[in-house]
Parts: sequence; structure tokens; C-alpha cells
Amino acid sequence: IDPDINYQNAIDAYKRGINADPNYAYACARLGSLYEKLGDNQRAISIDPDINYQNAIDAYNRGIEADQNDAYAWYKLGLLYEKLGDYQKKANLNPNANYEKARDAYYGAISADQNYVYAWNRLRHISAEEGDDMGFLFISSMISEITNKQNLSDAHNNSLRLK
Repeated sequence: IDPDINYQNAIDAYKRGINADPNYAYACARLGSLYEKLGDNQRAISIDPDINYQNAIDAYNRGIEADQNDAYAWYKLGLLYEKLGDYQKKANLNPNANYEKARDAYYGAISADQNYVYAWNRLRHISAEEGDDMGFLFISSMISEITNKQNLSDAHNNSLRLK
């Protein structure tokens, strides 16, 4: 946590924006990110870090309800569920439900933007963790295809600038 940032003011500002327009997906997603950040740091000093995580989950879900095509909100929701699964695993609890929710959220990000490489990377990570070799190989090939398309597009744009 940056001591120079007044996080409560930022939370209040995002909430005012959401109250003014409940469909303001950007504010919902950023509020989720802020709660997530505070949840990470609360973990060191709080007995119940999941309080802020639930707020983050709720905020991401509001953002997704407002804009199903917000790949960022889907992706961040997936990261959050994956992180909660990791905490459960470390505590010798069953993390499968959160990992499944993470996977669903990553697929939501990909549905919103099929070239969202970050979501593909997290799916590949989950496949590797689960020992799903076929899933890992398929997702790796998708990432390669997307990266190659992006490199070709960048090369094309660079050649246009040189003309």
C-alpha cells in the first residue's frame, strides 16, 4: 500500500460514480481492483482478509453485468478467484471451486476479446497445475497464434510508417 494515496477517497469516488450510473463498468472494475489491492495488504494484519475480496468480487460482477464485453473485468475476476484458490490450497482446503470460477472468468475475458493473451496465459497455467497436458498444448498453440498475428500486424504497421 502506498502511504501517500488516500484509498478511502478513491473508494468513495468510485462508489459515487457507480451510484450516479450503475452501468459504469469502468468504475466497477477499478473499484474491484482497489478492493483487491487492499485485500492483499489486509492479509498481513487482518484475521479475515476475505471481506475485501468479497467486495472486489461484487464490484467486478457489477462491472461485468454492466458490460459483458469488459475483458479486463472478467480477467481480474479470474485472477481474484485463482488467488483465493491458492490461499485455500495453502491452508489444506479444497480450492477446486475457486479454480473453476477462475477458469469461467478467463473464458469470459476470451469471449469478450479472443486475443486477450493474459487470460489465455492464466488458463494455460491452470491446465499445467492440473496436469492437463492436452489443454496446456491447445492453449499454448492459441497463444502462439495470437502472438504471431500481433507480430505480423505490428510489422505491417511499422512498414506503413516507413513509406
